[in-house]
Amino acid sequence: MSESLAADEIVAELRNDIREQNQQLDEAYAEIDAKDKLLKEKDKEIAELKKAAATAQPVGGGSAGESLTGDQIVEELRNDIREQNQQLDEAYAEIDAKAKEIADLKKQLAAGSTAGAGAGGGSGSSAADAEEIKKLKEQVAKLKAAMNALLDA
Repeated sequence: MSESLAADEIVAELRNDIREQNQQLDEAYAEIDAKDKLLKEKDKEIAELKKAAATAQPVGGGSAGESLTGDQIVEELRNDIREQNQQLDEAYAEIDAKAKEIADLKKQLAAGSTAGAGAGGGSGSSAADAEEIKKLKEQVAKLKAAMNALLDA
């Protein structure tokens, strides 16, 4: 008899544990559903902002909402410009590194060849490379200046 009673108690405890776990699962599912709904709402807001930024139209009905949304759009655009400026700075640094690498290779080449041939061949090529690098730097500077002007607007 006592074995049967002990087994019944174990079964009852297991059933209670299962009920608790089911309740915890239900709560977890409800939390997931709530987060999913929130994510969908945020996705809609992001899509609205992107659409508004693309068409330059304010989003929302009220004037306060329009102002806030407009400010958000401007801030996003400024962040994009800052990111592009950073990419331009990296490109500028890469151009400088390549220019230095070219200059070093030319020095090595000049040192390995006869003095007359090295000096004559190197100067024309070096001038062309320097001109190309100068043009690239000017383009990068113009792009950066235009983006900075947008930031200040």
